[in-house]
Amino acid sequence: MIISSTTALSLRIVCRCRGDALSGNVPVGQETMQPETLEITNKLLDARPAALVKAEADTGNPLAALDYRVRLYHAPAAATPETQAMAHAMLVLWYIEHFRGSDKSIVARYLFAGAYHANESARIIQPVLPKGSAQLPELEFLYADVFKAFEDRKKQMSKEGEKMAVKRMERPLNYRCANPICPIESDASRILKQCSGACDKDKKSSYCSRECQRADWKNHKPFCKSGAPCSVIDREFVSPAARHVVPTGSISMPMGGINASSSTMTPEFMKEIKEQLDELIRTGGRR
Repeated sequence: MIISSTTALSLRIVCRCRGDALSGNVPVGQETMQPETLEITNKLLDARPAALVKAEADTGNPLAALDYRVRLYHAPAAATPETQAMAHAMLVLWYIEHFRGSDKSIVARYLFAGAYHANESARIIQPVLPKGSAQLPELEFLYADVFKAFEDRKKQMSKEGEKMAVKRMERPLNYRCANPICPIESDASRILKQCSGACDKDKKSSYCSRECQRADWKNHKPFCKSGAPCSVIDREFVSPAARHVVPTGSISMPMGGINASSSTMTPEFMKEIKEQLDELIRTGGRR
């Protein structure tokens, strides 16, 4: 295969710089090029700028793709961690744009490549992220609309969370399985099924499954009639962690020191995972 002159020169520079760094002649991150080599490289880069090479690579040209990849490859040798993190972040955007093929199908290699660059960007930037960088005035000045939208969304979610908290406090029976030994909760009243008996509407018990309803029937049966008190003694049993959330139609339960939540798992499957996790914690991972 014939390699373009820019790519060949870039490869030579990379190999020499990397080799010098590995041999100890030049510290990693401080590789340099000879003036004549730098001059030739600049002329070639001016003749074929990165935008042109990238456009050719996007059309499927393998030589242009190699050329562009080499350019991206040798730059990190002398780049600071901040620069490397930004480069990875920029590549994420490229892969997002090409995530779907011409036939709208997912291109797996772009998915994995994008995930790799996102992971590398986060990994590199964490140790060097300036303190208070989330509040950089330059960012807020340059991207005021983004920050305003972000703050507006936080306020909206906070209000929705407050409304949800009030609803849960008013009718906690709708959001927690009434079986005393079941820790399943829901973030929406429609998820759990209420008793269909004659008990008053505001005193009806809710259950995550028929198994839990059958298990609690002996306790609930004497109260399953009009005018009877509620069979659930503790009506404030909904956990605080579940009170301030915007409903998504999911169930949750304490698991391994955290409050696990899912909108796709069944209560039975979530309980099985909890049992296995508790066993692993109890035995220290030993079978």
